[in-house]
Formats: sequence, structure tokens, C-alpha cells
Amino acid sequence: MAEERDEERTEPATPRRREEARERGQVARSGDLSSAMILLAAVVALRFLGKPIIGGLFASAASVLEGLALVDGDPAHLMSQFAGAFGAVLLGFLPFAGIVLAAALAANLVQVGFLFTSKPLTPDLDRIDPVSGLGRLFSLRGLVRVVAGLLKLSAVTLVVFWSVWQDRVLLVELSGRPFDQIPGVAADL
Repeated sequence: MAEERDEERTEPATPRRREEARERGQVARSGDLSSAMILLAAVVALRFLGKPIIGGLFASAASVLEGLALVDGDPAHLMSQFAGAFGAVLLGFLPFAGIVLAAALAANLVQVGFLFTSKPLTPDLDRIDPVSGLGRLFSLRGLVRVVAGLLKLSAVTLVVFWSVWQDRVLLVELSGRPFDQIPGVAADL
């Protein structure tokens, strides 16, 4: 049991032990780096795809609302209207979702390389113990994770607030604009 504790190890792991750990899916991976890469990809994708996505959503909503005026009470007609709108929305989001998915895969490939194993998916009854789970939750490490998470959340909140604060006058003026102008202006933000 003592050989499994990190504090008790005096020598680095052998290549064989590292390979065994890799086969079990136990690899060093930074969740923060992955999150940062995904967030960056999402922001860049929204910067370039935001206007077409919002335009597509607006056109889809207008199409559905115009089609509702022509509904003759037939549920099949209504379902076809909503199916068409859902398809248009899905097609509008596919490029964005593809970019974010590619960033997530790239973040993991950069850190770990190609690794496919089902070992982490197999249930381990020792890890489900509620007493040890509470111990991990209310430990010093848990407190450090909460504080680090709050600091990250604060940093992201400040960046978003600073970005929106610069356009606060434009955001207030949106309430007085015609509805068809709002998506274009919002996409430019």
C-alpha cells in the first residue's frame, strides 16, 4: 500500500510502469490546457461564424413564424415546419460544433497522443465509497481546487465584463431598434 502513495516514492517510474499506466488510461493531462484551447477555439469560431449563425437563426425563426400563419390545423404540416427549422438551425451550428470538437481532440492529442482504452470506463467499486468521496471533497486538495476554480471563473467573468462594458451604449440602444436589425448588430459585438 505504501508503494502506491506519491509521498513515499523515491525513484521515478520505470518505462514498463509508465506503459502499464498508459494502458490503464492513467496519463498526465491538463484539464486547464484543454479547457483553454476549447474556449479559444469557440471564441475564434464565434468571431468568424457568429454573424452567419445568428443570420441563419433569424431566417429560420422568421420562416417558422411566417409558416405558422399558414397552418391549416394539420399536425403533419406543423411538424414539417418545425423539422425544417430544426434542420436549418442544426446546419448553422455544425461548423461551430466541428471547430470546437476539433479543438477538443487536438488538445488531447497534443498532451497524450493517440490513446484508446476502455479501462477508465469500467466501474471500480472502490471509488464509489461515499465516506472516502466526502473525505476527498472536504480535503485541503478539494479546497485548493475550489479556490482555483473560483479564480478562473473570476478571470473569465472579468474578461467578458470588460468586453461587454465597451459596448454598453450599443447594447442599451438595441432596445430601440427594429427587430430585424438586432441580430446583425448583436453578431458584430
